[in-house]
Amino acid sequence: MTWPTSIVDTSNMDAPGDSAGNARAEIKKMADNVNAIKDAKGAASGIAELDTGGKVPVAQLPNIAADKGGTGFTSFTAGDIFYANTTTSLAKLGAGSAGMVLTSNGAGAAPSYQVAGGLPSGTRTAFNQTAAPVGWTKDTTVALNDSILRIVTGTVGSGGSNAFSTFNGQTSVGATTLTTAQIPAHTHTGGAKTGTFQMQSASVSGPVALTSASTAENTGGGGSHTHTVTTGIKYNDFIIASKD
Repeated sequence: MTWPTSIVDTSNMDAPGDSAGNARAEIKKMADNVNAIKDAKGAASGIAELDTGGKVPVAQLPNIAADKGGTGFTSFTAGDIFYANTTTSLAKLGAGSAGMVLTSNGAGAAPSYQVAGGLPSGTRTAFNQTAAPVGWTKDTTVALNDSILRIVTGTVGSGGSNAFSTFNGQTSVGATTLTTAQIPAHTHTGGAKTGTFQMQSASVSGPVALTSASTAENTGGGGSHTHTVTTGIKYNDFIIASKD
């Protein structure tokens, strides 16, 4: 819109002797100026319309940029907060989950909501519960299932092949049959047997006493045996989860 620029000369309108003809021309200029302003209502570079309450309608209010004192946004969600994402603009951060805290991620980085405790993303730890808490992801790697924890002072790793429940459920060791080599060295002794025999030959006549050593009889069934064990160790289940 171009605002009216016609200059009205009122010198011909303020005294009884002024020229009526000249006054009419100046009055016409005034009317043209007023009509031009009226026609510019609600138009670009014009004047604002007013509602019944004498206020500018909300629909005609401008979206004010952050560097002009506004936010740059026209809609919001409950819990939104604003932070400077550049030197001249703002960004919205939606509300975090219940129990989370607003955390700084350092200069030049956007803030974020994190689980209270301040642990960095990727941190792994154990929890005595079935599901991971808010802000954590449960590790469901098959190799982790039914295993026990080992404390080390060097690089972490894993090993073994027997599941904990398998080991903990055994009630005896495997059956074993001893071999001769596994039996301690030993001997069996017995008393001598004596007897008198009647012999008749060209050189010997009459009874002769004979003595023979006794021997142990072979015995044993060669069966196996087991040893009873109790491995019902008390335990509590934990999961491994990583910080989101």
